[in-house]
Amino acid sequence: MSASQDMPSDSDIPCGAPCLHGDIDLAAIRDAPLLRAVPDDEVNRLLARAHCRDHPAGHLVFSKGDKIDHFYLIVSGRVKLFNVTPKGKQAILKVFEAGEHIALIALFSRTAYPASCETLEPTRLMGVSYQALKQCLRDSPGIGRFLIGALVHRESEMLAQLAEIKTKTVIQQLGGFLMGLIDAADGPAEVTLPYARKELAAQLAIAPENLSRAFAKLAQYGVQAHGSRVEIADVATLRALYRDRA
Repeated sequence: MSASQDMPSDSDIPCGAPCLHGDIDLAAIRDAPLLRAVPDDEVNRLLARAHCRDHPAGHLVFSKGDKIDHFYLIVSGRVKLFNVTPKGKQAILKVFEAGEHIALIALFSRTAYPASCETLEPTRLMGVSYQALKQCLRDSPGIGRFLIGALVHRESEMLAQLAEIKTKTVIQQLGGFLMGLIDAADGPAEVTLPYARKELAAQLAIAPENLSRAFAKLAQYGVQAHGSRVEIADVATLRALYRDRA
């Protein structure tokens, strides 16, 4: 069985708990950006055809080249999309967090998954098959409008990230990411990186070796990295760097 068959199709015997089951965190599913604006009755129609399943870290959800038959909503945990280079090394394309969806756009293409997906930590996924989604759209065409809105939002985020890549230096991108982890407006701060270095590089769309150089260059702006722990001498200085006023 391929990894993409991990979630059951409508004709399969369910291998995960139905997403309307009592022990499923409906609030987490309902608060996901993909479903946040969808009316409750339409969300329930979708959840009635979806299945949730818990996976350990390192679980292969689907492989590049598998036939696309599900899209997934991350209820909790994190996953990575990756490809394998000709030399056999993983190239991480993107890390997705709880509340995000994966493979929805690809599902409509009805071809093959363009990358592989693996859990980074214990993760709960909600899977919706193509047939189930198609039935939902037939029964409740209005849900399609909300799904299109979510896809447009995803595209806007990608364009914003592309704009930052084009207009900010690598150390500015890293500085901006660190600022997103800080609550204080100024003064010293300390944060813990939520990702391993390789995953962080993928999130920033830079090479891992460039990330190491960026951390080294940030030292002159009062940023010191000690493994996953990062100390910032002055948040205002880091903000000025990001805004190109350092």
